[in-house]
Amino acid sequence: MRSAFLWPALVLFVVAALLCAGCARQQTAEQSQASTPEQPEQTAVTEAQQTEAPTAAGVEVGWLTDFDAALAKAGQENKPLMVDFYSDWCGWCGKLDEDTYSDPDVQSKAEQFVCVKVNGDAREDLLYRYNIDAYPTVLFLDEEGHEIHRVVGYRGPQEFLGEMDAALANFK
Repeated sequence: MRSAFLWPALVLFVVAALLCAGCARQQTAEQSQASTPEQPEQTAVTEAQQTEAPTAAGVEVGWLTDFDAALAKAGQENKPLMVDFYSDWCGWCGKLDEDTYSDPDVQSKAEQFVCVKVNGDAREDLLYRYNIDAYPTVLFLDEEGHEIHRVVGYRGPQEFLGEMDAALANFK
C-alpha cells in the first residue's frame, strides 16, 4: 500500500530533477554562445515603484508594468494588449529586449498595442491565469483580457513582426 503512494512522488521528483538539469545546461550553453559581455545585474524594482519597465538602451517601446492599469488602458483605447512575461534571470528575455524590441519596425508596430512587461517572479497569479510556463512568453490579449495570440520563446525582429500581425488580425 505504501509503495503505491511513493511511486508517483518518485516519478515527480525525477522529472523535476531532469527539468532543472536541462535548464542549467541550456543557460550554460547560452552563456558560452553569447557574443556580448554579460550585463551587470539590475536591482529589483517592484511594479509599484515604477511606471515603465526596464529596457535595453535605445528601446522606444512604451512599456508599462502595471498589468491591471494596462488592461484598463487597452479597453479605453480599444487596442489589443501585448504582454511580455519575463524574468530577470532569463537570458532570452534580455535578447528579446536587445534585438527585437529595439528594431524600428517593431517599435512602430508596437504603437498599435498597449504594451506591458510582467515579471513572472513577482506576478505568479498572472502566470497561473494565463498558463505561462516558459520565458519569454508574449501574450496578445483583447481589451477584456482574453488571449488572441501567444508567442513562446525568442523571435527575431522580422519573425516577431509576423506574430504582431497575426495578433492584430485576431483582434476584433
